[in-house]
Amino acid sequence: MPTEITFIDENTSEFQLAHACPTCDGPLELRVSTDGARSFCAKCHVIGRPVLKRDGHRGMTLFHRHAALA
Repeated sequence: MPTEITFIDENTSEFQLAHACPTCDGPLELRVSTDGARSFCAKCHVIGRPVLKRDGHRGMTLFHRHAALA
């Protein structure tokens, strides 16, 4: 659930999501625009390009793809 939503313009919004970073469980900043979604974690500094899917019954779902596994 977003803790803060900022509307930049009619096509761009920013969300702050608590405990949503897939790497460190830190706060995730998410920017959604017509170009897609981008994320940034202020705690571990991970930058991502998540996939955002809308479902009429469950709302929105955020998926992070892993680029590599160690």
